[in-house]
This record gives sequence, C-alpha cells and structure tokens, in this order.
Amino acid sequence: MEKYFKQLLEANTVREVTDLLEDFQEDVNIKWVPVGGRQDNIATINIGTDPAAGLTERITNAIDAVIELEWHKQGKPTDISTPRQATENWFNIPEGRLRNVKREDIDSNLAKRVKITLRNFEKENNPTVEIRDTGIGIKAEDFSKTILSLHGGNKLNKLFLMGAYGQGGSTALSYNNFTIIISKPYFKEKTLFVSWTIVRINQGNVNVDKHEWFEYLVDAKNGQPITLEIEDKEFEHGTLVRHIAMDLGKYVGAVTQLINSLWYLTHNYLFDTIFPFTITDERASKTKKDKSENRNIWGVPLSGRAFRSNLLFVPHKRISTSIPNAQAA
Repeated sequence: MEKYFKQLLEANTVREVTDLLEDFQEDVNIKWVPVGGRQDNIATINIGTDPAAGLTERITNAIDAVIELEWHKQGKPTDISTPRQATENWFNIPEGRLRNVKREDIDSNLAKRVKITLRNFEKENNPTVEIRDTGIGIKAEDFSKTILSLHGGNKLNKLFLMGAYGQGGSTALSYNNFTIIISKPYFKEKTLFVSWTIVRINQGNVNVDKHEWFEYLVDAKNGQPITLEIEDKEFEHGTLVRHIAMDLGKYVGAVTQLINSLWYLTHNYLFDTIFPFTITDERASKTKKDKSENRNIWGVPLSGRAFRSNLLFVPHKRISTSIPNAQAA
C-alpha cells in the first residue's frame, strides 16, 4: 500500500494517474461511488462558469481548515462569531484584515500553512494545480460529509469559518478529469492514518445513460477512501487536493505576471483575505533556470487604495498594471 501512496504523491499527469489506477485495482478490491451520494451530480458540479471561482473556494476551504485546527487547539470557544474575529484572536491579525497591518508584523510562517502550486503538464494551458494546507485534516469516514459532499452544510454552525453551503469547492472538479485528494486528520494524540481517493468523471454508457457523472474511489470492504499509516515526515496533517491538467482559462500566465495569472486570480477574488497564503509556479516554461517562483499573498496593501477600490466594486475587472503598489509580495 505504501508504494501506491508514494506513486500517488508523485502523480501529476493523466498518464500517471491511470497507470496508478490500473496497478492498484489489481491488488485492492475497489469500487466507485458518486460524489454527493447521487449519480445525477453533473448539473450541480458544472454550475460554475469560471475556473477561478472553484479554485478560490479550494483556497478558502484550506484557510478554513487551518482556522478550525486552531479552534480545536483553543478549546473550541463559543464566543467567536466571524472568521475575521478568529484570525485576530488566534493569529494576531488586527481586525482580521491583513491590509491594515505591516507585513513585517505578521508571522511569515502563516503563509506556509496554505500553498497553491502550479505543476508541469503536457499541455501548457492545462497545468496540474495543487492546494495543500496543514490544517485540521479529514478522517476517512468524513470525506463523504465534507470535501466530497454536495450542499452538505457541515459549516453552517461554525461562525468562525468562511464556508457555509458545501458547494463551491466541488465546481473545481468540472475543469479536469482526475482529482487526487489526500488527508491526514490532526489529533492531540498523534495519528499516522492517512486517507486518499481519486475523483474521476464517468462517461457512462451512451446507449443507457443520458449524461456523465463524477465519482470517487473507495475501498470495497468499507465504502470509504483508502486508508493507511504514513509517518508525518512523508505527509503532515492537513489536506492535499490536486487537480490533474486543470483548465484555468485565462489564468495560466506566470505567477510573476500582474494579469492573467494565479497572482491576479487570487488578488481579484481574495483581495481582502483574512489569512496569508503562498502561490508557487513550478512550470519550466514559466520560470527561470528551472527554479520555482514563490509569492506570498497578503491581500491588497492599505497604500493600494485605488487598486482595492476597483476590485471591490467590479470584482472581475481587469487589473491595470499602471496602478502603484500592485506588485507581487
């Protein structure tokens, strides 16, 4: 089982995923179950019209995971009514607004707890996109009620988190054919159990089925994602979501670009983020000397008032490169 997990961690292409599946199903009795628990999930998952929206939801879910972990460490307080209050109380971010404070006054390690990475793929305009957090993590039995649910509403009573409807992140599935999900839950008592699955689109039988559906791999014995023991040095607590060959639309530029890039996407949709995160570009065609490019995203600084105002009232407006202080962190 460990050899397959290592193979999974290294899988960045459709070929690598299909090879893994072919080998794995020869050794393990698996089955596929529909995302959201129903086969007619295509309309719900395909509701998004912009890949940026689904990717943004993945990022906010990752931030929520980090916040929820801290909530557990703080003893599950009941007096926190907003995400901004949570980041102010637990991460020393005044008013929960990064744009109101100097970056040197914030722990730089916070941005490392949520990381979005663009990886190489055969098609330049379809990079593999990975979202990795070191948050609370997900137990195998909870995959179907959280990250693979539709309209689950598992965050409705957690006012300190941003998510609510249990829908947004799933729309990202519609922009690629395979998605890898790996998670290790955090407990005070150390656990080594990691769970993983792969989401795919099933085209169905054209002579029987009217449309395709999204489904994910589970162990046929218990109907849950594959679970095994893995040391923290190989996979730390938290969740990894890897969209294989994702269609990012216009956002495929190098992260150093101010427009049509992941940097632009994150500032456009999360210009007033409550928590910093890191974006990384590992694509050889977009970087120099085969070295990855890293940018910490802190939201729009207070001095970028005009920049922030444009984003506030016209969320999808193209950013002008002439605006001062709009450069990457």
